[in-house]
Amino acid sequence: MRCPKGRDCAEILNSDILYLADKLTDFDNADYMELHFYEENAHRINEIIKAYLGESSAKPENATNGLYYRGVL
Repeated sequence: MRCPKGRDCAEILNSDILYLADKLTDFDNADYMELHFYEENAHRINEIIKAYLGESSAKPENATNGLYYRGVL
């Protein structure tokens, strides 16, 4: 991942589903967010996108907030 000059950025990967839709206010300084889907079906992808848009609160069962809130980054 390349960061624009003078900007901080991080790429967070996890083997569990990384779910941060309920923490979006923590990322107010982000210019964009990129979602990657690997095994989810179209219905589940739609539910997750709605959650990130604030239209739903559907959180996956095996979701994690990843390393972001463990002080790793």
